[in-house]
Amino acid sequence: MSEPNRREFLSTLGVGSLAGLGWPAHAFGPPAPREEYLFRPGLRYFNTGSMGPCSRHVIDATMRAWYELETEPTGMGYGEDGTTLAAAETVRLTAARFLGCSAAEIAITRSTTDGINAVAESLALRAGQRVLTTDQEHEGGSAAWQ
Repeated sequence: MSEPNRREFLSTLGVGSLAGLGWPAHAFGPPAPREEYLFRPGLRYFNTGSMGPCSRHVIDATMRAWYELETEPTGMGYGEDGTTLAAAETVRLTAARFLGCSAAEIAITRSTTDGINAVAESLALRAGQRVLTTDQEHEGGSAAWQ
């Protein structure tokens, strides 16, 4: 079996982690045409760094998965199927294989900012120690270190 490349890895993250929740594989293909978004007429939207809007298709799939979760919240997460936790574990295993580490070294967080904050809060930095970063960081990536 060959090592996954970045494109295959990202594809697996989307499909592997969400397929069990009813998300179709094509939801992670090329961006949807503009008319698939819920933008106000005339809006030109360029900020996808922190607030990337979803297409109607993704919103519909999200609402279906959310509805399913609300009808059986503990069953989806912890029941026999364990859909949510099983999907997260599949993502962790795939990421570990790709990165050449163990799944125990991979943490899945709600967002990049959430992950950076978890790391920053867990380190017992002493006076004089430094964290090396760049002057190009998004505020969500730098505020935790300030």
